[in-house]
Amino acid sequence: MAEADEISGCFVGIIIVDEYSWVVPKFLVVLAEWNGNPPQHKFPGGMHKTTDRDFEATARRELQDETGFRIRQGVVLTVFDNYKIEDQRKYFFLVKKSKCRGKLRSTPVPDGDSVILEFKWLTYEELERDLLWKHQPPLTKLKEQIKGLK
Repeated sequence: MAEADEISGCFVGIIIVDEYSWVVPKFLVVLAEWNGNPPQHKFPGGMHKTTDRDFEATARRELQDETGFRIRQGVVLTVFDNYKIEDQRKYFFLVKKSKCRGKLRSTPVPDGDSVILEFKWLTYEELERDLLWKHQPPLTKLKEQIKGLK
């Protein structure tokens, strides 16, 4: 597969951790409904567009579009995890809530072929139980990061 083709089929997700919930860290998810299917929890994010400078730009755009949060200027993002599922490459960035500004949206957000119904902060155990299966591969790595927050 050509590099350009792979980039055009990439999902970029953002894992926001509320590092101030010291006892039990929580992670931001969106409850989204696709094409009339039952709603599912997923990390904020979306498809990389050819107009995006890079995956970091995609992450910043998608986070603001979906949640209302903006990653502060000067915060450098690095890929936390990446993998391929069903011919789609997924890249995830891990960002502390303190590195964001803005207010979390309180109303549903139309998002292409889906609707984001609400936003929730879930614990790691809730992520294991409720998160869309396509977004679960980073959880093992995330568990190691949680240890560093405590």
